[in-house]
Amino acid sequence: MPNIHVLCVVGLLTYAGTSAGAQAELQGRVFADSGRRRVWNAEVAIPRLNLSTLSDSLGRYRLQAIPRGEHLVITRAVGFRPDSAITALDGDEALVRDVILKPPMTSLATVAVRETPTMLPRGKMGPYEMRKAAGVGHFIDRELLAKDEHRGLGDILQSNVPGLAIFRGSGSRTWAATSRNTSSAKCAMCKVSKNEMLDGFDVAAGAPLACYLDVYLDGVQVYNSSARQMPLFNLNSISPSEIQAIEVYSGPSQIPSQYNKTSGGCGVMLVWTRDGPR
Repeated sequence: MPNIHVLCVVGLLTYAGTSAGAQAELQGRVFADSGRRRVWNAEVAIPRLNLSTLSDSLGRYRLQAIPRGEHLVITRAVGFRPDSAITALDGDEALVRDVILKPPMTSLATVAVRETPTMLPRGKMGPYEMRKAAGVGHFIDRELLAKDEHRGLGDILQSNVPGLAIFRGSGSRTWAATSRNTSSAKCAMCKVSKNEMLDGFDVAAGAPLACYLDVYLDGVQVYNSSARQMPLFNLNSISPSEIQAIEVYSGPSQIPSQYNKTSGGCGVMLVWTRDGPR
């Protein structure tokens, strides 16, 4: 069965046969926002593995010798917003992933209040800073992440966000859920059996039936708690060194409206990756 949460992130994934070696290969093309213009000299990288390549004049790229597992793939090009995606590779395969880069977000205009000009935060992290200033939810910024980079993301969340349950399975898989009673009427996952709700690989890795957080990576939903058999978001698929900030909202009343797509029964986590050199 295809990895559903990977499909949500990258939009276009097809299997392209198997590679000859013991490790996987990732290839594809990089397009501009319209999906028609190819982007050359775009960097496609897996920072954790120190792997990177540049797209050619036809927008094609190829990364080889990728070990089995879930990897954060970041694509960057001058004049476009970075694209971040968790991509799962099961080993002996060649995976085709086409990337569509979007233009930079428009900067917010200056706003005057009582004749005093106030500049709203700009860029990808602007809305994060505004929500943090409002004080609703739990926020983990780069300073804290830098201090605790030697720890896993699950440990960092457990130490800084009350009300979370961190579950650890085989193969270094780690998942985040609310610690509320699983009989909650708003927890869609809690109304069915584990095998009905969870992905088979997660069940085999030891994931229990729980109220798992919805997860967004750079604004794109990569786990939906109401979707049956959608692979859980593995916290160890991304290193704290690759993260700029994290937001966690435990209750429906706290969740920003644009991220409250599943009624927030299990809470929401927003992960924002870093731009530029690590």
